[in-house]
Amino acid sequence: GNKLAYKKIKTAKIFSKIISKFPFVRSVLLSGSLSKGYMDEKSDIDYFIITAPNKLWISRFSLMLFKKIFLFNSKKNFCINYFITTEKLKIEEKNVYIAVELATLIPTYGIEYYELLCSANKWVKEYFPNHPFKNKNGIKNFKKSLAQKIIEPLLNNNLGLFLDNFCMNLFYKYDKKKYSNYDEQSFNSSFKIKKNISTHHPCQFQNKVLLALEQKIKLLQVEHNILIN
Repeated sequence: GNKLAYKKIKTAKIFSKIISKFPFVRSVLLSGSLSKGYMDEKSDIDYFIITAPNKLWISRFSLMLFKKIFLFNSKKNFCINYFITTEKLKIEEKNVYIAVELATLIPTYGIEYYELLCSANKWVKEYFPNHPFKNKNGIKNFKKSLAQKIIEPLLNNNLGLFLDNFCMNLFYKYDKKKYSNYDEQSFNSSFKIKKNISTHHPCQFQNKVLLALEQKIKLLQVEHNILIN
């Protein structure tokens, strides 16, 4: 419950620091159940990562390699399922589920990009007008790590663009093959594989939550003879 979430915050901050050192990573935030202050034994630590433009898939690929090699592919403390770039911070998909995720994000690194993310998604206030975004006290601004200083200049060129596109296509083909039982609509809602966004939610939790909410609203409307917009 809440106690486990409190304990896991320390672990999440350690891994956030590791993630922040990877090439083209600009900001790291905590999402999922941990950001809501509740975790159980089955919960993973979810990360919302902001990268440099046109390098999202290089970042994702390098972080995935780290997870496979050093964490034995365990996502328990390292579930990297949401990436966006500094070039496109506004989330196109607008619904109550996404609003909750954005409103509850916990910044751990690159606070200036978190502030830009909040500014780009003011629509969240339509769902939660009184919800304050997180305090920035103690959260470091983005500063290039040694690895970033060495590797990034080598890939800020056509080779970098080629590798980013290559990695994106690699992930697309892998997911298409692994989740071949998904129809087109289910696949597109579970996996966003574009230049400026990457999401990986094979359990379709968002769809389940939105469907359950819709059913609850319909039930309330019938029970109380009211209309809820």
